[in-house]
Amino acid sequence: MGLRKLFAYNSFDGLKSLHVESCSCDFGSAEEGSGHQIDPLPNLEHLSLVSDFSHLRFSKLHRLDINICDSLTCLFNVDGGFSVPLEEITISYCEELVELFVQCSSSQIPRVRKLVLRYLPKLGTLGEPWEHLEELKVISCNEIRKLPHSIQTSNNIKVIRGTPEWWSQLEWDDDNFKSNLEHCFTESYWWKDQS
Repeated sequence: MGLRKLFAYNSFDGLKSLHVESCSCDFGSAEEGSGHQIDPLPNLEHLSLVSDFSHLRFSKLHRLDINICDSLTCLFNVDGGFSVPLEEITISYCEELVELFVQCSSSQIPRVRKLVLRYLPKLGTLGEPWEHLEELKVISCNEIRKLPHSIQTSNNIKVIRGTPEWWSQLEWDDDNFKSNLEHCFTESYWWKDQS
């Protein structure tokens, strides 16, 4: 039985953490008899995916880890309401990922505090906005050549981790923005990557 059918016929209201591996998943919300969509995992706070997936809709998700999703090109593609309260996102080894958010207004993007990006060779932009971001880690994402304006001007950012080579090749809207964030930058290399 597929995950979608399983969620439709069983109650997982108490589930707060879920790890899915080696499975193509469609997390589209199941529908009640009236045609209204329901949240299959209403209290899920931490989702770890080592697989390909689609239609991510979880109303209480705080932490999202995605690893080795070969067909993933965009993390979120929404044109309507978006209420996931994500605070921490980690994405690793998704070779086709080119953007994080599509068709999202500033009010729809989660208030992420920690963003970890590893081995994403096609990701060229983080998108906007990231006013609440406190920690950014970028490992082997060499197409990211500019931080969003909301990070460059942020008063909330505390830590930016990456290689010195990546940091030195970043483009800035204003040289003062770089100098203001120099104290936040910490060297990090793939062979020392632990978090």
